[in-house]
Amino acid sequence: MTGCAIALGEFVGFPLLTLIATIIYILILAVGRH
Repeated sequence: MTGCAIALGEFVGFPLLTLIATIIYILILAVGRH
């Protein structure tokens, strides 16, 4: 059960981290333009 939860957390967490990093990158580009 714990192993399954950890695997699920990694499966969901990795795309979430990628999405957050992408949003931060876009925000930096947007701020850098002004």
